[in-house]
Amino acid sequence: LKRKMANHQLAQLLSIICLISCLMFATCGATHVYDVYRMFQIDKEGSHLGSQRAGVNYLATSPTRTGSLARYIVIIPLADFTISLMDELIIQRQAEALLVLLPRDSSMLTKDLLERWRGFEQELFTREVKVPIYFAFEDEELQNLNSRVKTMSEDTTIGSLFDSFSNSADLYQMVLTGSEPAQIKEIIVTNYQGWLAGKTSEETNPTIAIVAHYDTLAVAPGLARGADSSASGVIAILELARLFSDLYRSQGGHARYNLLFALTGGSRLNFAGTKHWLEKSDSHILEGIEFALCLDSIGNGDGLNLHVSRVPKEEPLLSLFEEFKTTAALMKLPWEISHKKINISNSDVNWEHEQFSRKKIPGGTLSHFTSVVPVWSRSHVYDDFKSVNTATLTRNIQFIAESLARHIYKTPKDAFPIFSGKLAVDQLFVENFLNFSCRNSRTVSQLGKNSPFLRELENFLGKSAQISKQEFSAETPYVFYDASVASMTAYRVKGILFDFSVSLVIGVYLLGMYAYLRGIPATMREIKGIFEPSKVKTK
Repeated sequence: LKRKMANHQLAQLLSIICLISCLMFATCGATHVYDVYRMFQIDKEGSHLGSQRAGVNYLATSPTRTGSLARYIVIIPLADFTISLMDELIIQRQAEALLVLLPRDSSMLTKDLLERWRGFEQELFTREVKVPIYFAFEDEELQNLNSRVKTMSEDTTIGSLFDSFSNSADLYQMVLTGSEPAQIKEIIVTNYQGWLAGKTSEETNPTIAIVAHYDTLAVAPGLARGADSSASGVIAILELARLFSDLYRSQGGHARYNLLFALTGGSRLNFAGTKHWLEKSDSHILEGIEFALCLDSIGNGDGLNLHVSRVPKEEPLLSLFEEFKTTAALMKLPWEISHKKINISNSDVNWEHEQFSRKKIPGGTLSHFTSVVPVWSRSHVYDDFKSVNTATLTRNIQFIAESLARHIYKTPKDAFPIFSGKLAVDQLFVENFLNFSCRNSRTVSQLGKNSPFLRELENFLGKSAQISKQEFSAETPYVFYDASVASMTAYRVKGILFDFSVSLVIGVYLLGMYAYLRGIPATMREIKGIFEPSKVKTK
């Protein structure tokens, strides 16, 4: 009899465990895991910029929800995002985190929306944000999730309150766990130099330096592809090195000019790579530089602008600038000179040629931008493969090649084009290397010396020119943080009313089982004893 009683009690206990387990599983549905890209986090001279936190474990909601947003992460589609909305959600309504949904295809964005977003990114680079901000590309699951969250946030009727008991009232718990981002202790920058020597003594030959930076930045470092700024300049360097290498090896094609091709890093650190290269290069090389032509953002636009710190008034630079003008006319390409003096006392550098100007080396930056654009805002999260017109980039590379060749060889005006046939710009290479450059982020803090991208730069430049490289630890006032890419999980959970109902059902069930095992009279006496005041014994 005792054994039967024990088995009966064990069966009852197992039934309770099964009931609780079923109810627990009913409160949590399917999950969706997706990649998210954290807003940058940078310290500069005691100032904290960007998002200062990373962990997320909050219910999802939309900006349309009324009242306080404490304990919520707010999902905002890119089209609805504004700086004022961000401030309202975080400062006034105390949102715990933001998730900005980005359309995956940049070609779907209107020109107006893209320009507005670029302005927002520029503003965000000046902000300190106390909460986590993440970006994610929309997919079907995220779109459906956002739609359901928005519907629940907007529906505040009594009917919807009671619907919380049903499956239609699913909420979403957004979870991202892990350690807080850590400081990146050391920024290693690598510079590459390709050299094509002229046909006479290298030391007496004039030199034209063609320079571009390979790193980039965006408000979400994990999305810093930098197709236009400045993978376009890198591709131009590699293709120009190939074209002039072939030309120099051809019969009668070896000119007396030295050509120097430089690929530098640390562009967002006031062109730290360029500065280091100038400080460490042989003085004979620097003294022989006739002009440093820097390339930045040449993958778009109807025309090109040469930004200079000083307009030349003497030869041979007058001849070089005249060849730019002549070639532009032959190619029907709008071309202008943009002149802006630099402030030597200001440590901020917006164009790469300014580092050459500080060393009194004539230089200029060729770009489709018509005016000075701060280097921190030249790239953005949509500066990707589709943002560059490869036909325009190919045309611009030919313009540079033709202009330099006309100056180097002193060709007559009717000698055009020089680069055609086997010497033509390879548009297929332009497209393929641009696609390769945009596969991964290229921020200076994430590109180590063993980066596959840097290995390919060295490989391709080394095929056309005598190559050397510099590696150094950048001294910078900026402190960067890691954890730019992570995985966020969306758990489907029930609302608080459902949780309450589950707790109530479990409580009633346990009470019933207890009464069954102990007997109803004994149970009633115990319940009554709970609520009766305890008797104090007196002497």
